[in-house]
Amino acid sequence: MIFYEKEQAEKILKNGLSSFMSYPELSLLAKYFKYLGKNKIQIENSLIEFCEKNVPEFNEVLSRSTIDSAVKKSQLYKIRLPMNINITKAEIEDIKKSGDYKKQKILFCMLAMAKYFKYNDINIIKKEPSKYDDNFYTNCSLINILKIAKINICKKERNTIQYELHQSGYTTAVGDESFQVHFVDEDSPVEIIITDMDNIINFYPIFCEGCGKRIPQKPKRHCLCEDCYKEKRKAAIRESTRRYRKEIVVNR
Repeated sequence: MIFYEKEQAEKILKNGLSSFMSYPELSLLAKYFKYLGKNKIQIENSLIEFCEKNVPEFNEVLSRSTIDSAVKKSQLYKIRLPMNINITKAEIEDIKKSGDYKKQKILFCMLAMAKYFKYNDINIIKKEPSKYDDNFYTNCSLINILKIAKINICKKERNTIQYELHQSGYTTAVGDESFQVHFVDEDSPVEIIITDMDNIINFYPIFCEGCGKRIPQKPKRHCLCEDCYKEKRKAAIRESTRRYRKEIVVNR
């Protein structure tokens, strides 16, 4: 998933394509050249010049359709530039109600991505108004969303989480490559501003599962603040002592 296409295009210009005549990367370069103010002929010449310098065994005749298609795409879509994304207090409260920390992280990433693609529109030719215009979509599969959320789970758990998020009304799967997000609430005050989409999950606050207050850093084996963890340990000790005393009474 590429959030900052301008920066990625500049890396391609510097380092070359990741594979032979990679169409996604050539299309990205074409949009970048368009961003620089070049016309169709200049974009085409720039792509050919780039390939001649950076693609071994490049043949302009054999690759003509790829070049033409990339140029055509540059006339339909702009390059995606950086944009900050606001997450509101109401949206965070909804996410907190979803369940465990894994679900919260997934929903946070879904929300950020859905807002990013909604507001960072790259269509040059404006589409006709549609009943779907107010909807928010991730434009990303769950597997890639899990990578962004830095979560590693098996297929069974992945399917379970997707089902539970659908059943609870948070999201709806749209094919295999996107989700519609249903809990957008922009009438609430802004709680978080995401300034780096490449590290979305770093902006998600950690909340104590006991009292709900924010935790500076998530402990390794639990999701409790220091006070709630101490209280939990005391309760466990009390329960252990109660069982021990009960066993002594029974064994007398």
